[in-house]
This record gives sequence, structure tokens and C-alpha cells, in this order.
Amino acid sequence: MFFAKNKEKNPQKNIIVISKDLKRLGLISDHLTVRGLSVITYQTPLKDFAHTLKQEELEAVVVDLAESENHQDDIDLISHIFPASVVRIALADKDSIATKQSFLDRGIGYLHFQTQFKQLFSEINHLKTHLSRPTPICIGVLGTKGGIGNSFLSYHIAKNIFDRFKTKTLLIQGAYSSFNLDLLSNREFEEKDFRENDVCLLREKKEDLGDLGHLQQPFNFVLHDQSVQSMSKDELEQILNFSDCIVLLLSHDLSSIRKAKEILSINDFLLSVEQGSKKIILALNESSLNKALTKEEIEGIIGKKIHCIIPRNYHKAELKSTLKVKTKKAIETLVSKIIGSHSKQKSGIKGFWRGWL
Repeated sequence: MFFAKNKEKNPQKNIIVISKDLKRLGLISDHLTVRGLSVITYQTPLKDFAHTLKQEELEAVVVDLAESENHQDDIDLISHIFPASVVRIALADKDSIATKQSFLDRGIGYLHFQTQFKQLFSEINHLKTHLSRPTPICIGVLGTKGGIGNSFLSYHIAKNIFDRFKTKTLLIQGAYSSFNLDLLSNREFEEKDFRENDVCLLREKKEDLGDLGHLQQPFNFVLHDQSVQSMSKDELEQILNFSDCIVLLLSHDLSSIRKAKEILSINDFLLSVEQGSKKIILALNESSLNKALTKEEIEGIIGKKIHCIIPRNYHKAELKSTLKVKTKKAIETLVSKIIGSHSKQKSGIKGFWRGWL
């Protein structure tokens, strides 16, 4: 039993290699195995990748992107799928300094396949000794009206992300919110000792608005639940600059629509000076029977498309751990739009392994 326990504490480290091309998959595998490394190969597109390795069994991942031109999508997928605590390297046919830098900015190594392939082994060793603290993917969930159900939506988005990706996920109850996440989750807010097996909850102070510098533990995803109807322009700019993606929750009320339009206008200005949130998703709350304006009329006023409808009467399930089928489906769709990938549950694969830190 003593030796069995030691073996469990020190599992064999593996390197995952992913490529659609069988020949290139073999070249990469041979380059690494001849140097004594344990390699597991997957002949599949990156977007279809799934496996069951535990974090402690994974040392590095090498992704062959071949002729892919959608490098921002590739970067997002690699960042979502694989833990920032392991070496991540992309091999591709595009020889571009700018492309390489965009990968490095997210902590991912990048090698030109045709000219730098032989550097792969040394690059893995180099990155192993230079793993830096990762930058989390920050998602702001902004409620444009009081009582709109923002905390409910934030919590279930965070739960869906954690359940789908099994990665460290922090949900911050914003300083301007109603502070009811503890009731929704049926547990207390955390201060220092965060959970490993569930969404972590943190209560924000106003002086910490849009700042994660005080957090000692790293996370892959940070969600920010914030009611913004009374926020000033400067505070809105802080939130928008803080967030990689914004989920803007609005209702049929004119006051909500006006606030949403204001936020979109502020973000458009920030984007013009290379700031702000690069991605905004509009979600319409259908919980009220009083619909002053239709979905189409709202889209006409704000000049943007509504991406997701949250079904009516979902508030009845607020304090329950289970969701109604329509609500669950709407949240799954919303998370897929946020992340840019679909849930693997639809294809019959149990779970879609995602990175832990």
C-alpha cells in the first residue's frame, strides 16, 4: 500500500499531441518519444478534442494548426481547453512575428512548422522553466435594471463553465449588486481559501472595482456579476476595460434599453482607442409579462442584435439547484457564445476536458 500511494502521488507525465494530419502527427510523436517522453496522440481537429487525463498526468500539449488562418479562434480554444500550468505549444505553417506574439501574449509557445520544428523539444523545456502566472479570461455579466435576475444568470453561467471545462472559476459579486449569490448557491462567500471542485464566490469591495491584483490564487475564468443601472461613465469604463467579454442583460423596459444603449456607446468609443471589451453578447430577459417593446423594436433602438432569450418565469427556480429544460438550454447556448465552442454533451461525449490551473 505504501508503494501504491507513492505511485499515485507521482503519476507519469504525458505530452498530448493533436493534429488532423497523420503524417505530421507521426513526425511530432517521433521527435518527442525518441527523447524519452511519453506521448499520447490524437488525430482530430482541435475543436473536437476531448480526453480524460487528470491535470497531474499532463506535462505539455502540442497542437498542430497546419494552415489555419483563424489564429484568434485557435488561441481562444487552446486557452480554454488546456491548463495554463502546463506547457502549451502551437505548430503552424504561417511564419509571422505578429502571429507568434499574439500566441505568446496568452502564454502559448508558437513555432513555424517548416523552419522551427526541430526546436520543439528544447522549446518545451524552455517553457517549463518559464511558466508565468496566467491572465484569466474575464467575463462581465451586467444587469441594466434592478431585479432583472442578473445574479441568477451569473451564477448559472459560472456553473455551466465549471461543469463544462472543469477549470478554476471565480464568480465575483459586484460592489453594486444585491449580494444574493450566497442564497443562490446555498453557501458562504469565500475570502482566501477557494474551492477546487466548484465555482468560487467572492464579494467585491468598491475600492477593488475592476481589479484582481489583490487575489493571490490564479483562475482560468473570472466572472463579474454587476448591476450597472446606477454606475457612472467612469465606472462603466472600468468594467468594460476589465472584461474580455460582456454579457449585457436587458429587459423590455425603456430604462433598461436606455442603459444598454449607453453601455454600447461607451464601449464603441473605447474600442476606437483600442480599449473596452472586444465581445458583447446581448441577452433579453423574458421573465416579465409586461413587454412595452418587442425584441425587434429593441434591436432597432439599440442598433444591435439580441443573441439570447432567457425564458419567461425562470425566477421560480431561482433558489433551486436544478433548472427547467428551456432555461438550461438557453444558458448552455449563451455559454457557447461566450466561449466560442459548443458543449460536447450534444455529440454524446461525456464531458469536454478543459484546463485547470
